[in-house]
Amino acid sequence: KSLFKRLIIPLSVMILILFVINNLIKFNTTKIISSFIMIFMNMIIGSIVYLLICHKLGILKSVFGEKYEMFIKKLILFK
Repeated sequence: KSLFKRLIIPLSVMILILFVINNLIKFNTTKIISSFIMIFMNMIIGSIVYLLICHKLGILKSVFGEKYEMFIKKLILFK
Protein backbone atom coordinates (compact mmCIF):
# COMPACT_ATOMS: atom_id res chain seq x y z
CA LYS A 1 0.00 0.00 0.00
CA SER A 2 2.76 2.47 0.82
CA LEU A 3 4.45 1.87 -2.54
CA PHE A 4 1.13 2.44 -4.30
CA LYS A 5 0.70 5.74 -2.46
CA ARG A 6 4.21 6.80 -3.50
CA LEU A 7 3.43 6.01 -7.15
CA ILE A 8 0.46 8.40 -7.26
CA ILE A 9 2.70 11.49 -7.41
CA PRO A 10 4.80 10.39 -10.43
CA LEU A 11 1.72 9.17 -12.29
CA SER A 12 -0.17 12.42 -11.75
CA VAL A 13 2.83 14.56 -12.80
CA MET A 14 3.39 12.41 -15.90
CA ILE A 15 -0.28 12.68 -16.91
CA LEU A 16 -0.26 16.43 -16.32
CA ILE A 17 2.86 16.96 -18.46
CA LEU A 18 1.52 14.79 -21.29
CA PHE A 19 -1.78 16.66 -21.16
CA VAL A 20 0.01 20.01 -21.47
CA ILE A 21 2.24 18.77 -24.31
CA ASN A 22 -0.71 17.37 -26.24
CA ASN A 23 -2.56 20.66 -25.94
CA LEU A 24 0.46 22.74 -27.00
CA ILE A 25 1.53 20.64 -29.99
CA LYS A 26 -1.25 19.90 -32.45
CA PHE A 27 -0.90 16.90 -34.74
CA ASN A 28 -3.09 15.84 -37.61
CA THR A 29 -4.16 12.51 -36.17
CA THR A 30 -6.06 11.51 -39.30
CA LYS A 31 -2.74 10.60 -40.91
CA ILE A 32 -1.12 7.41 -39.68
CA ILE A 33 2.44 8.77 -39.66
CA SER A 34 1.44 11.78 -37.55
CA SER A 35 -0.34 9.46 -35.15
CA PHE A 36 2.75 7.27 -34.78
CA ILE A 37 4.95 10.32 -34.20
CA MET A 38 2.57 11.59 -31.52
CA ILE A 39 2.40 8.18 -29.81
CA PHE A 40 6.18 7.77 -29.88
CA MET A 41 6.78 11.29 -28.57
CA ASN A 42 4.30 10.79 -25.71
CA MET A 43 5.86 7.43 -24.88
CA ILE A 44 9.40 8.84 -24.66
CA ILE A 45 8.50 12.00 -22.72
CA GLY A 46 6.17 10.16 -20.35
CA SER A 47 8.66 7.44 -19.52
CA ILE A 48 11.51 9.90 -18.95
CA VAL A 49 9.40 12.07 -16.64
CA TYR A 50 8.06 9.04 -14.75
CA LEU A 51 11.50 7.46 -14.26
CA LEU A 52 13.11 10.73 -13.18
CA ILE A 53 10.45 11.39 -10.57
CA CYS A 54 10.59 7.80 -9.32
CA HIS A 55 14.37 8.09 -9.07
CA LYS A 56 14.17 11.35 -7.10
CA LEU A 57 11.58 9.91 -4.70
CA GLY A 58 13.63 6.71 -4.18
CA ILE A 59 10.90 4.44 -5.50
CA LEU A 60 13.18 2.67 -7.97
CA LYS A 61 15.68 1.88 -5.22
CA SER A 62 13.00 0.40 -2.98
CA VAL A 63 11.57 -1.70 -5.81
CA PHE A 64 14.77 -3.00 -7.44
CA GLY A 65 17.11 -2.87 -4.45
CA GLU A 66 20.68 -3.95 -5.05
CA LYS A 67 20.26 -4.37 -8.82
CA TYR A 68 19.27 -0.72 -9.09
CA GLU A 69 22.33 0.42 -7.17
CA MET A 70 24.58 -1.65 -9.46
CA PHE A 71 22.89 -0.15 -12.52
CA ILE A 72 23.39 3.41 -11.24
CA LYS A 73 27.07 2.72 -10.48
CA LYS A 74 27.59 1.41 -14.02
CA LEU A 75 25.71 4.38 -15.45
CA ILE A 76 27.94 6.81 -13.54
CA LEU A 77 31.06 5.11 -14.91
CA PHE A 78 30.00 5.88 -18.49
CA LYS A 79 29.81 9.64 -17.87
